[in-house]
Amino acid sequence: MRVRWGLMAAVAVLTAPLMACAPDAPPTAIFLGDSDTAGVALPVDQIESRWPTLVSQHFGWREVNAGCDGSGYTQMGPGCSTTYRERVDRLLEEDPDVIVVSGGVSDLGADLGQIEAAVQATFVTLRDTFPDATIYAVGAVGTDRRSVHSVADLNRIVETQSAKVDAIYVDLGDPLAGRPELLAVDGSPNAEGHAVIAELTSHVIDGT
Repeated sequence: MRVRWGLMAAVAVLTAPLMACAPDAPPTAIFLGDSDTAGVALPVDQIESRWPTLVSQHFGWREVNAGCDGSGYTQMGPGCSTTYRERVDRLLEEDPDVIVVSGGVSDLGADLGQIEAAVQATFVTLRDTFPDATIYAVGAVGTDRRSVHSVADLNRIVETQSAKVDAIYVDLGDPLAGRPELLAVDGSPNAEGHAVIAELTSHVIDGT
């Protein structure tokens, strides 16, 4: 018994420093958005080039990608059958340190009043559900296939409503407009376009 207890004590002494040096779990970041968030337009072998993944790698976050093609603040994505706010219910098991909300161009056909109400409900729900998370509201990016004026209207609403729950607004401007080399055939960002969005987003978050 003395030999056994001595061996156990020796193992405990040797493993204690290893346990003490074990790295902490990385912060969790939820990315709530549309097809650009999900990287739908990227080839399968380039999915790691989508901008949320690049941003997560930059900051050392664990990425929870809640992007859904065709979804928005008012619009349900055909593949997920949820709006942004409704998708929060599917994320209740997460305990995010960071939430990044982006996109919304699918909403541009809706009435601005409807958009405003839906944006407000989305950010209020996020704050009520995850009160300790840092929330970033990333402005939608206009491209040649989108009305930049309408995107500007959407972004003004997002900036105003997100501020009411102490979210941090990230204004990316129009970095893809007039730059076809950054776009896929359907007008979505290609890998190079995602890299541009990731760099701009990371730069703003770095400064907060």
